[in-house]
Amino acid sequence: MTSVCPSACALLDAAGTGSSRWILVDQARVDAFADITQDRQSIHIDPVRAATGPFGVRRSRTNI
Repeated sequence: MTSVCPSACALLDAAGTGSSRWILVDQARVDAFADITQDRQSIHIDPVRAATGPFGVRRSRTNI
């Protein structure tokens, strides 16, 4: 579940927003985020149900 847009990152760096170290966004982190925010949508946490959705796999949130 890794997705990065290098061109977007480059634009942010060029705009002076800076950057931080990379972190692993694994399923455990996604599940913990879902628990904390009480946002347990199947597209993020349920592999069987997410498989029937538009992406065919679980998707991470953009704000983790």
